[in-house]
Amino acid sequence: MAEDSKDYKFSQMILCEGPEDVCFFSTLISERGLPNFHVAHTAEGRNDAGGNSRFGSKLRALRVSQSFRRNVKKVLVVTDSDEDQAASFARVCAQLIAVGLPAPAQIGEIAQGAPAICVLTMPRVGTGNLECCLMEAASATHPQTTAFVEQFVNAVANGPEWTDAKKGKLTLRALMAARWYRDPGIGLVRMFKDNAARRIIPLEHQSFNPLVAFLREFAEQP
Repeated sequence: MAEDSKDYKFSQMILCEGPEDVCFFSTLISERGLPNFHVAHTAEGRNDAGGNSRFGSKLRALRVSQSFRRNVKKVLVVTDSDEDQAASFARVCAQLIAVGLPAPAQIGEIAQGAPAICVLTMPRVGTGNLECCLMEAASATHPQTTAFVEQFVNAVANGPEWTDAKKGKLTLRALMAARWYRDPGIGLVRMFKDNAARRIIPLEHQSFNPLVAFLREFAEQP
């Protein structure tokens, strides 16, 4: 569906890299009773991979929509920290500037504009990605399985090519496969959409409290 044909009625949006991030944030907002956000990712199609190089082009397309320009006052851009948090933040800011949008000076800071823009990295501090942010809650649900998975990861992912971000993906996928015998190949999108499988990563876990507080504060700011 073209952006100019969509109806944007909420005053804030979370713009992520891909469908997994969208499912995580949408489910977190629902389960934690957060204010309404539009949650979108950078790809053209709903199930396309997206990526961190498309934030600028996606925002340029969004601004074609009259309802987006009229109603969406703030956009929270969420990107993985990957191997270099500062470089990931700078990459997003460069895309914002290239399409004539304000770029914040720091992670988590709001740059005023139409719309106002904030950039958040996952995790907020250090390197990694969404999967790394999910591991604390996922580990808490079954520590014995987590211990076995960590032994496996330490055995196979011990070379210099295994960055924190790559090890985070491997660890979470192995843990999800070990925990969900009904379908060991389950991914994050299907997991968050399945009420039973969702228990693998309980979103009520305290590790998500800082993010929940940030989202609530972001939504409440004028």
